[in-house]
Amino acid sequence: MKMLETRQDKIEKDNLKYCVRRVKFASWIAALLFPLFGLSSYSTLKLFIPDLTLFESVFPRVLAGSIPFLLLFVFMHQEKIKASTRLGIWCVSFSLINCVAACLHVWPAALTKPSILLYFSSNNNIVLVASSLFLALPFRATLIFFGSYTIFFILPLLYLSYSDSHVFRTVANDIFVATMLSGLVKVIARDAHRESIVEKHEQLE
Repeated sequence: MKMLETRQDKIEKDNLKYCVRRVKFASWIAALLFPLFGLSSYSTLKLFIPDLTLFESVFPRVLAGSIPFLLLFVFMHQEKIKASTRLGIWCVSFSLINCVAACLHVWPAALTKPSILLYFSSNNNIVLVASSLFLALPFRATLIFFGSYTIFFILPLLYLSYSDSHVFRTVANDIFVATMLSGLVKVIARDAHRESIVEKHEQLE
């Protein structure tokens, strides 16, 4: 029994190690995506914020998105902190960073302009959720991820789009599909990854 528990502990430790490695990579990708979002959304935002410049669209996203994710990348290397704790902090930070980024232009404009702006930015929301598909986080970290994402991003977004029923249905449908797909792929990927770790330990034994 003691040997079985030791083997199980090693499997869990390896699983967390690989999850941390994927999250480090995800931090780099997210840091690169934020300026790209600023570029891709500039023409749309310009329709609702005529005075907006390209610099104002991109640079704040670097400050509010890219730099925090690079700091998260550094934080994930802190081996003195438990891997599960680091993953939980990363999950909450992911949602907070994206909430702050949305507050730069899109959400304030949606409060003063027709909420149809959220209809145009809906594709970015799908990319945001889909970007987490490959993480295959442990179960507890997955709950933290979706819980914080719902509180800090989904609920405010649904509130802002509520004034227009068509936009609300579109945004809600996009988020629902992306979130369900993300959750399904996470479960499948997590289980497949765990099985590969178990097989690896069985071969070693």
